Amino acid sequence: MNVYYVACYGLISLTFSSVLALQCYRCSSAINGACDDKNLVSAQLTQCVSSGPLRERFCSKVTTSGPSQATMIMRTCSVSDVNDCRNINGNNECTTTCTSDGCNKGFTIRPVVMSTILWIFLVILLTDLMS
Repeated sequence: MNVYYVACYGLISLTFSSVLALQCYRCSSAINGACDDKNLVSAQLTQCVSSGPLRERFCSKVTTSGPSQATMIMRTCSVSDVNDCRNINGNNECTTTCTSDGCNKGFTIRPVVMSTILWIFLVILLTDLMS
């Protein structure tokens, strides 16, 4: 029965964490070398705008690379959900967004995929406990 309470607490935590302001990494490797994937530090995790018409509901990571410049990474909060790559003046620019705290640190697995896996696991767990 204790597992049931842990699962319920997890579900409640996931539900209420989306109500609070999103926290994203904010930095640019052009200004700060600690913005690349290997050197990112927790001090760069900042609170996004949580209300009003410009509510920042997404974290973003923009990676720009090409023949005219070294690879540059910019991480920030964003008002729009953009996931695409495009060529701008011979440079490749890829933008990825996500919706959980600190998720723009790296994108090895999409947060939506991870939360879906967690929900499936919890449903299976609760089903087993109820039967």
